[in-house]
Amino acid sequence: MNRLRHILRVEWLVAAFCAWHAAAGLIPAWRHSPYDRLGWLALLLWLVPAARNIAAGAEPSRRLVLTLLSLGLALVGVIGDLNFLVYCGLAGVTGALADVSGRAWLWLVLAGCWMPAFGLLCSKISISPHPVPVLRLVVAALAAGLGLGRSTPATPNQPPETMNLPAKKILWIALGLALVLSLVWQFVPLRDAGARLDAIPLAGFGFTGATCLWWTSKNPSTNPRGC
Repeated sequence: MNRLRHILRVEWLVAAFCAWHAAAGLIPAWRHSPYDRLGWLALLLWLVPAARNIAAGAEPSRRLVLTLLSLGLALVGVIGDLNFLVYCGLAGVTGALADVSGRAWLWLVLAGCWMPAFGLLCSKISISPHPVPVLRLVVAALAAGLGLGRSTPATPNQPPETMNLPAKKILWIALGLALVLSLVWQFVPLRDAGARLDAIPLAGFGFTGATCLWWTSKNPSTNPRGC
């Protein structure tokens, strides 16, 4: 029963919310993008300090602000379809669970080593995709070393800290709102791509290419000026 209560703590539920939405973008990127290969392994390496701290009895209740910020980032990422914010939310709540402190914040900053943004940055500076997985693992190993060397997990002699009731209520309310908004947002009617294409002028200088191909596929008997 105590183990079940520990798993169902609100901080872990926030982490599950972030991880669920992050997986939707991370797994396809790791599987199909040549710039994101071995991102999963970089994530496992990066998680080593967090796993050590959590196993040693880290108390996430001291990181209420970080947990709330992470949840907010993940929610904004879900609503705005900005996966990078969702990944940042996952990294942040992991840091809250691990109760990072001191120079271990550098470990948290280097969370980008397992995100697709790392591959995007490499592509922007003209690095070929072949060495990128190795670079990922090097940065992940560096982050793990910083986390293991500088983090300060709780010791068995320290009395356990518990989250006070107002803070716990705030987190539960925030998590409930995030769940409702993320679910309801899927049913909000938005203008589809066809409606946006209908609003594009089909005549005039420069309106050729994809727009004309779309128009002629819909209206093969017409040929507007400029196509």
